[in-house]
Amino acid sequence: MLLVVLLASCRCCVPCMPYCLSCVYWLFGVVFALLAVVGAVLAYLSTTACGEVQLQYQRQPGVFQWYLVPYCEHRFNFSNINAEVNAAEKKYSNEACKVLLKSCDNNPDFSFFAQAPAALSVPNIPNIPNIPNIPNIPDIPDIPGVLKGLPRPMLCGNGITSEDQCPDFETMASAMRATRVKAGAMMCPVVGESCTLLECAANCTQDLAKELAAGILQVAAQASNVSIALSYARPLLDCNFVLDKLMGAMNDCNDLKTGTLMLGTGFFVGGLMFGLAIYVMFRGSCIWVTPSAPDTWASK
Repeated sequence: MLLVVLLASCRCCVPCMPYCLSCVYWLFGVVFALLAVVGAVLAYLSTTACGEVQLQYQRQPGVFQWYLVPYCEHRFNFSNINAEVNAAEKKYSNEACKVLLKSCDNNPDFSFFAQAPAALSVPNIPNIPNIPNIPNIPDIPDIPGVLKGLPRPMLCGNGITSEDQCPDFETMASAMRATRVKAGAMMCPVVGESCTLLECAANCTQDLAKELAAGILQVAAQASNVSIALSYARPLLDCNFVLDKLMGAMNDCNDLKTGTLMLGTGFFVGGLMFGLAIYVMFRGSCIWVTPSAPDTWASK
């Protein structure tokens, strides 16, 4: 374009110059026009893609909800995996709370068996000597119903009374951490006062109580870690969550749409400029000619 202006201002006319430049400008104009079409197509596609992304985030009908989500659910069957994980979590949580209930109840009083609080051992029962030496006789704590109604050395955390109240690892860990050793058990570091399992595991006066408290705390810590791991892994078993994370790369979707639109517009304007340059050259070649000799009729 500047070359055309320079040639026009200097009134220099090289033979066939307009034709040569018009061919060059025509080629550039065609290239810019094609790039403008590509930019327009990209702008349309980016606008459509951004709209589909918003529909997916809002869980409204669209390409993702119609095709990709059903295909993902059919291909990977996350619903069955979720059901199996939930069933396993409930099973192990119930078993852990069932074991905890063998050593705790919701009665804050504790009146006897203070010297052997964790379990009822056979030698401490009077008038029944040497029963453990009789073969095929199970331990008394293992006989169903024997320990029912006897006081436990610990106060159950969160007031649980049944293993069904521990449906998941988080609830089970919370119940274990809230469990306390009763003051009447006379095992806490401060005699006559209740203490937490953490205090008992470190400073209880009886080794058996220390081991029991430490074991419960260890199970609670493991359950808490598993609960945290499940909180990270469980969303990955949802097709919508996976698609949302994959579409996280399109957070700048609006910027992409604006950029492609401006790119297409720029190439379109460039193509128009080359077309205008061709017109200016041919128009100038017709108007800006070398002045001819004075008209002979005018001299007369």
